[in-house]
Formats: sequence, C-alpha cells, structure tokens
Amino acid sequence: MEGLREIEQRVRQLAAGKQAAPVPPGLLSRLEALDAEGAPGGSAAKAAPAALALEEAVASRLSAAEREQLTTGATDGRRAVRLDFIPGADRAANGITINSVRERVAPLGETVKVLPLSGPAAGGGALTFVLLLLTEASDAALLEAAGARPRRCARWPSSPPGTRPGALA
Repeated sequence: MEGLREIEQRVRQLAAGKQAAPVPPGLLSRLEALDAEGAPGGSAAKAAPAALALEEAVASRLSAAEREQLTTGATDGRRAVRLDFIPGADRAANGITINSVRERVAPLGETVKVLPLSGPAAGGGALTFVLLLLTEASDAALLEAAGARPRRCARWPSSPPGTRPGALA
C-alpha cells in the first residue's frame, strides 16, 4: 500500500503543477522484493528475460519500453520474431503493401514496432520494413501473411554462433 500512496501523492503534485517529490529511500527495492517473493518458488523460479540479438540499425531505434516488451513477451509463452518485408512494384500490383501486411499480421500476434530501413535489399530494392512481433503463430503463417516471400523471419534469442538466424526466403 505504501507504493500506491506514494504514487497517488506524486500524481496529485503533478496535477497541481508542482514538481513530484523524490521517491523515498528504499521504496523501489522493497517493491522489487515483493515482485520476487510473488513468483512461485521465489525469485529463483522467475524466468530470466531472453536476450535480444538485434543489429545496431534496429536496436538503436527501439525504446526501453519496446525492448522490455519484446523480452518480457518472449518469456510469457510467446516468441519474439523479426519479419522483414521488402516492398516492390510486383507486390504492390498484387495488393501486398506494408499496410496490408500489417493488417494481415495483426491477428497473428502483437506488433511491437515497424521500422523502415533504407539500404540495399534483396531483389535490387532499397527499402526494408522490419516488423518486430510477439506471436504464437508458426513461421509459415507469418510468411503467408507477409505475402509469402519476406526476406527473413528470425526468432530470439539469437541462433547459435556461426549460423544465420532463422533466414527464410
């Protein structure tokens, strides 16, 4: 209850246009201890978050909340997936655009982030859309939703050293 009272106090301060008071010493550690005690078997039973293996161009564009969402979601029974979509004139002519891919992928899981990356892409393109998802869906279902020929569908944690993570074409 102490944590709730402290939050309410700071909300009232901010609503009144005042600066929020600092967190009382030790409150955060007491709240974290409660979280660890609440897990069955104590903190040892709590699954460690999966490490995300992301290239710098993607990792640098994720917020702390998005990283947390991906790692936490991957330990809650779903898997974190990177799905690359490379647009092209032939796909657009068949109605397969980033918007249609997003709509078709949505029922299969939670879209955490969609990032456009410029640079050389397969087939001579210069743009790749990276979709970061939390899903229970199979790779085949994701590939079909993405127009059946995305460049890559990779899972975290990373593949063993020396292998290319989950490349599907």
